[in-house]
Amino acid sequence: MNVDWPNDLINASVYPKDVFGVDLSQLDPIRTGDEVFIVPIRGTHNLEILGFEARHIEIAEQHCINMIQKVQMNQFGSTHPTHIILDDTEGIDVQLEAAEDWWPNRTTHRIVPRMLPSPIMNEPGSFRIDGLHFTQLSIIQHNIQLALEAIRYDKAHYEFCVRYGCLALRHDPKRK
Repeated sequence: MNVDWPNDLINASVYPKDVFGVDLSQLDPIRTGDEVFIVPIRGTHNLEILGFEARHIEIAEQHCINMIQKVQMNQFGSTHPTHIILDDTEGIDVQLEAAEDWWPNRTTHRIVPRMLPSPIMNEPGSFRIDGLHFTQLSIIQHNIQLALEAIRYDKAHYEFCVRYGCLALRHDPKRK
């Protein structure tokens, strides 16, 4: 089973030997825990997982993919925000406001947009009654799934918040 090293990491000059050590020793917990061999593929930056049981190889592959995702999150930022405008039928003007105290990551997102109600549009707040469109729900579910898969094998304390206006997943490695 081969695990491809992502092109965005290659473009950023981040390679498996830089991340996992020259002999890939950082992958030893996966090697011993999943009873597999993990070796670099010559001429590429990809990894090959070998073992006696297919089930162990698949589990090790998932562990390696999760570790690579962590490297990507550390390199490029921990989140790729998805913005869905729920109140687009409510107004035609946008007002920028200071983020409230509960808003996550207020250091980089100090200002947040809010649609202003307009008399020619729907009733203010009607989007709260209508519910989510299935495509919006699918996008939100997919992003939550990606966040949870990226941290699946980390033992730590996580806080998952759903607040009016945003969803946030916070990782606290000090608390286990």
